[in-house]
Amino acid sequence: MNNATVNKTYYKIFLSYIKYIPNILALIQIICLILSYLKVTSFALTCIGGTSIIFIFLLYIISYVFQFCGTHRISLHYVSLITGLTIFDWYIGIPLNVEALYTLYTFITGAFMISWIVIWYRNRKNPKIDHIKRLCDNYVDCNC
Repeated sequence: MNNATVNKTYYKIFLSYIKYIPNILALIQIICLILSYLKVTSFALTCIGGTSIIFIFLLYIISYVFQFCGTHRISLHYVSLITGLTIFDWYIGIPLNVEALYTLYTFITGAFMISWIVIWYRNRKNPKIDHIKRLCDNYVDCNC
């Protein structure tokens, strides 16, 4: 492949975007959970941060292809679990009242926040991976 056809800026934008999407989705899920508990409609946030199962699978595949760290996947696991529980509750029904369901969601959110902090703290001294260089070395014949 010719160096003229490879534009590293697009790779950098793509990887930067993909790197922070799970954390943003998790934050939007938490905000929507709080607003739902306060009985405030959050249609705009649902439109911005609503996720589909296909999009979550795509994010998982991308995280394994680019070998992102555990904190990236913790956010994906959280969004997947909350989305799965919401779908399960919508179609089948979880035999809990609303307060118990909010308590369950809050417990799950707290557990994932603690696990995210623990994994981030354990990996704080690990060397950072240059994903652009790795992408160029593995898939593209270029001199990055």
